[in-house]
Amino acid sequence: IDLSHTSVALAHDILNYIHKKGLDLLPMASHSNFRLIHDHRRNLPDAIAKEIFALGGVVGINFIRAFIGDKPEDFVRHFQHGLSLGGEEALCLGADFFGGIPLPEIDHLKPFFQKNYENSSCYPAFLELLSSSFTPEQIQKIAHENALSFLRRLKN
Repeated sequence: IDLSHTSVALAHDILNYIHKKGLDLLPMASHSNFRLIHDHRRNLPDAIAKEIFALGGVVGINFIRAFIGDKPEDFVRHFQHGLSLGGEEALCLGADFFGGIPLPEIDHLKPFFQKNYENSSCYPAFLELLSSSFTPEQIQKIAHENALSFLRRLKN
């Protein structure tokens, strides 16, 4: 179940329901960031992120400037915060690139992305940005291993 577009109240209700009913569901926030780092209502409060991690879910860091911040270093801060919450096995990429489709209803968010991080061709440079703050093993987890592990757990 994806919590990226839920309100805080709905995310809490969903997570509480999973616990109450003992459901074998893996929550995720496919394209969300951390509210403590960038205060936006779409970003996750720490309590929700920790619960996603505790239940074996993932959080994919969103690349939209309005949610991440205006500087490349803001990406690093979001990943560092996620790690501090226990997300070593749960952080991944959730860029939310639009693939060139027109999105006039969200024009107020333009420019959507930071310069040089505007589409998936940025991934090599993006991983290089992370290399100044994270180990090669952590970067491999963020780049693909955590998401792949999550998908494998869904399959079982």
